[in-house]
Amino acid sequence: MTPDTSGSQTDHHGVARPNPSDTRAYLEQLTKAVFIAGLNWKVVENKWPGILEAFHRFDPEYVANLRPKQVEAIAKNPAVIRNHSKIEATVENANVMLELVEQNGTFHDFLASHPNPEATVQDLKERFHHLGDSSARAFLWRVGEPAPEWRH
Repeated sequence: MTPDTSGSQTDHHGVARPNPSDTRAYLEQLTKAVFIAGLNWKVVENKWPGILEAFHRFDPEYVANLRPKQVEAIAKNPAVIRNHSKIEATVENANVMLELVEQNGTFHDFLASHPNPEATVQDLKERFHHLGDSSARAFLWRVGEPAPEWRH
């Protein structure tokens, strides 16, 4: 295993295993799934250092409290992927994640509260912005959670 930027451990297949109480690591992996959707993953990987810096390494409290002027500044930053709707989704998703942590204790406990992986995917898609079927499954896989079988 090699260190991941999130502080979790990533194996050679890109699976991060966040500490169950590390909301920051979950937010980072969720955001990565959102940004990769519809883009070349290599572009996202190349821009990830700038994204990490712009979102203060995904400190959930910081991200959740970003103001419109700060979002605009991030959207104009050439070091990041300047997709305004994905940047706004990151802020909205941080707020959703913090609410779920407050209700469940940890984000891991929220994920574990579902009866099966398909239910987890459906709930993630309903709660989080810019998270579709494929990106929700990819997120679960990236954080080492059970993910439903891919349908072709």
